[in-house]
Amino acid sequence: MSSINNFTATARIGKMELVPVNDTNKLKLSLAIDDSYKNSEGNYVDRTVWIDGEVWGNYGKALSDKLKVGNEVAFVGSLKSDSWEDDNGNQRKNYFLRIQSIYKTQGEASNKPKSDN
Repeated sequence: MSSINNFTATARIGKMELVPVNDTNKLKLSLAIDDSYKNSEGNYVDRTVWIDGEVWGNYGKALSDKLKVGNEVAFVGSLKSDSWEDDNGNQRKNYFLRIQSIYKTQGEASNKPKSDN
């Protein structure tokens, strides 16, 4: 059975950094995804899940000029992982999103349409 590695969500940008890598660029993002669940008492609990994302090349460079910390964005990407050995010899793993498409939503107060009332 094959699986599809496709991740689609909306989030807020918490951190953003454009990093030169060899002859290209990598836009590193820290994304805050809102989530909620019902606890054992039946109450809804809101929480924020943070995940790192990256956008490579000219697309990443262009986005670094258009996006800013605090923007709400919608994106499509795939889940990736890095593995390494830390200074103590322990195997470590980090999951992140390789983003293929991202755009600003109207989640900011300044972008919301004004009511006619």
